[in-house]
Amino acid sequence: NLSKSLDKVGDDLIKEFNKLTEIQEAKKIEENYLEETYQLTAETDSLAVMLNTQKTQKETFDTEMTDDKNTLEADMKATEESFEKTMTERREEFNPEMNEKQESLKQDIHTKKETFANEVKEEKENWKKRES
Repeated sequence: NLSKSLDKVGDDLIKEFNKLTEIQEAKKIEENYLEETYQLTAETDSLAVMLNTQKTQKETFDTEMTDDKNTLEADMKATEESFEKTMTERREEFNPEMNEKQESLKQDIHTKKETFANEVKEEKENWKKRES
């Protein structure tokens, strides 16, 4: 009986030892899984921080670009208005002078036409006299 009991206790101990070994292996597997999960969580958190930083920088960049665009458009409009004003002033400045020159040219052309017409008339008369 004692031998059977010892055999049974030995078998039970072997079974328990096998269970303990399986439990220790399962524990190692779970520890590895937890470590990988922690590593993945840390990397995910790091990625989230980087994405948030990138989003903030993009928003800042977009705001700066919008501000720069508005400033440039305002500067261009002011320059254009200044240019138009200057051109208007210059036109007004030169209009009287241009009108005088135009009038002078018209009179000069008119005088030259009359002179030419008189010369042609005289030449015709001279030809008629020569032919006669």
